[in-house]
Amino acid sequence: MLNWVIGIALFAHQYGVTCAKCHSVIPHLNEFGAAFLANGERFPGISSGPAIPLAMKVNIVDSSAYQGDGPNGQGLPKLIVDEIEAFTGATIGTRANFFVEQYLVDGGELGHLRDAWVADRINPWDSRIPLSAQGGQFTLSLPVDPETFRDTYQEYAPYVQQVGANPFELFDAQPGVRLSAGNPLRDSIYSSLAAPARKSTRSKRSGR
Repeated sequence: MLNWVIGIALFAHQYGVTCAKCHSVIPHLNEFGAAFLANGERFPGISSGPAIPLAMKVNIVDSSAYQGDGPNGQGLPKLIVDEIEAFTGATIGTRANFFVEQYLVDGGELGHLRDAWVADRINPWDSRIPLSAQGGQFTLSLPVDPETFRDTYQEYAPYVQQVGANPFELFDAQPGVRLSAGNPLRDSIYSSLAAPARKSTRSKRSGR
């Protein structure tokens, strides 16, 4: 099975830069991209441009399996539109920003909302100890986002494992409020999260 990704870069359009400004190999962030993310998805002292804050990503899968009901499973094309995602995000005032990620199609089926949150830098950017708050629907703070930063089509097993009847897993975004103190670029950040039990909402068919 082969996988193609077709995308429109949101932040590159807003700030008039190329994707290589923040990414080494997409979707991995370089040092500048990590600082951009930690800085509320903004360049210090520079306002985002007039670009429409909307981006799309399409995953097209070339499957080796027959998809139809005809002889030997023939009847439907092997090229499958597996995922269609819509993104929007922008800054709010001088210290806040928002981000929304909506699956229009997921695993060939109707998708679902993944991320939808607003974040705010509570104290000034030059404060010695950064304080920030985030509210809405988001994933836990993990070293690697189990969806956005997947290197392969396969899921990261540690994030989707369930034990017995336990519905808890780390893949799906859930509603909550998070307060953080410290600088994430210096590995000195402390977070407090209030959220309901993180029960899986992934599609049985798509594995997401």
